Order: sequence, then C-alpha cells, then structure tokens
Amino acid sequence: LVGLIGLATGVPLLLLLPALRVYRLLIYIPTSLHLLVSAVVATPAILNLIAYVCINGFAFAIAGRYIFDQDMNDFTRSNFRDLWQSCLTIFQLVTADEWTTIIYSAVASQPDSFSSLLAAVFIGIWFMLGNIVVFNLFVAVIIENFEIQRTLELIAAPGTVSRLSTLLTGAYSGLAKASHEQRQIALINAAGGVSRGGIS
Repeated sequence: LVGLIGLATGVPLLLLLPALRVYRLLIYIPTSLHLLVSAVVATPAILNLIAYVCINGFAFAIAGRYIFDQDMNDFTRSNFRDLWQSCLTIFQLVTADEWTTIIYSAVASQPDSFSSLLAAVFIGIWFMLGNIVVFNLFVAVIIENFEIQRTLELIAAPGTVSRLSTLLTGAYSGLAKASHEQRQIALINAAGGVSRGGIS
C-alpha cells in the first residue's frame, strides 16, 4: 500500500520503504540474520578503523604536498598541488584506482634517480598501508566480531559449552564430596581405634 501511494505521489521515500520488506525474510533465514547482527555489532570497531585510515591518509596527504608540491601537475590530474587534491590522490591510492599512473608520474616528476626512488617508496608505502594492510584489518575486525558473537551465544545458551561446564562442575563436586566422606570415615576410624586402644 505504501508503495502504491509512493507511485501515485512520486515521493521517493515512500518508494523506498517497501524495499525494506526484504529484511523480514531474515526471520526465516537464521544464518543471514546472524550475519547481519554480527555486522551491526562490528560497527564501532569499523568506525575506529575508518578514523585510523582518515588520520593516516591526511598525514600522508600533507607529506605528499610538501614532497611533490607542483612537480606532478604536468604528468597527471592525480597530484599533490593543494591539500584537497592531495587528499583525493591519497584516497585514489587507497582504492587502487590507477595507482600505477600515480607512481609512474611521481617517479617521472623527480630530477634524479635517488629522488625518484624516494617518491616511489613514499607512494608504495601508502599504497601498501592504505590498501593491503587496512583492508586486511577490516576483514579481521569483522571476523573477530563474528567469533565473539558466536562465543557469547554459546556461553549464554544451553549447548555444548553449557553442558561441558555442568558436567565438569558435577564431576568436581562429586569428587570433592567423595573425598570429604572418605576423610570423615578415616577420622572416625582413627578416633575409634584410639578410644578402643585406651579402654583396653
């Protein structure tokens, strides 16, 4: 009904709301629901990771601005001529979009071989840090939250871990009770032997 009203009135929000009905299917697919809940639980850690990438990216953009300045302007649009363009270039390196063009332009813009090598190292360090390491950290954060969520569920719900805990507690308490009874019997026997020895 909401979708029909959206079609009649042309309001985009009313056209979007019926698309959310797909999430009702998650009730019937528990695995997908578990994945969605785990992804939502991972949101704070993912936001921390995004903040880490933004801070490092801003630092590399400022460093690139000082290292390259206007040198790369003649070679490519992805350069470090001002702070905004530096941030765009750093973001482009994170997404790995034409990163080889940027590194070739950085190398070509330098006057000697040593400076070209340092330019390639600078671009390569940010590419590896921003692209490879951060994406692996992103995957690790999500996997860690999946495992933590699953572990918490196993501990909270009666299941294998709960049964094992109950079994160990029962076995330990039975062992402690048997040991206590044997000690009491030994004390009674020892006390009985002393009193019999004293009477005779």
